[in-house]
Amino acid sequence: MASLNHPYYIEPRTLPESHLELDGSWDLCARDQPAVDPGALPWSWQARLPDSLFWSLHDASVMPHPYIGVNSKQYHWVDEKVWYYRKRFAVTAQQLQRQAILCCDGIAYYARLWLNGILLGDHEGMFGGPVVAVGDKLREGPDNELIIEVKACNWGRKETWDPWNRQGTNREIVPWNLMRDNHTSNGDFIVIGPWRRIRIEFLERCHISRPHLSTRQLSESEALLKLQL
Repeated sequence: MASLNHPYYIEPRTLPESHLELDGSWDLCARDQPAVDPGALPWSWQARLPDSLFWSLHDASVMPHPYIGVNSKQYHWVDEKVWYYRKRFAVTAQQLQRQAILCCDGIAYYARLWLNGILLGDHEGMFGGPVVAVGDKLREGPDNELIIEVKACNWGRKETWDPWNRQGTNREIVPWNLMRDNHTSNGDFIVIGPWRRIRIEFLERCHISRPHLSTRQLSESEALLKLQL
């Protein structure tokens, strides 16, 4: 399986032909174990992204408000499941003429992604990514489908998980107070889900990203400039 752990960031574009926002309504469901065929899953609920999974379950009327009383105790099972999000969207012929980059700005924590039934790869880490070229997998028209599988940072080892990582055994990079820490809160909360934007940027085949122009020397008659790309 391809790893999507790359240190890339693509800035959001502003023109309609260059940017497709995938935030908003998504289908949502859960399984005890990773699905063999995510496209065949029965989608149970609706979620509005970006958001934490706890809040999505509350919005879908699956669970009570997590911050009222001791309702958070009822969310103890959430990080034991494998979660799936599905989005269907349209792409224009004009957009397909450009280089298409799928940009996920933050998914907590482990993720796999499928676009139109094709596994793109896997990713770990909640602070940016994955970012992947998808132009050869998109279709003109409304028949495009993105599925994201999400697992918590402690998935599969919840009983031995130490949010403070005192033994140095955790490789996951998550703020300790966001992963069932019981030193500063009640120990019930853990960050899961696509908590930042998901988008597709359609770029020109040849483009400049983050140019930096500086003046190295300056006189009355000439200037020496340095351009970094």
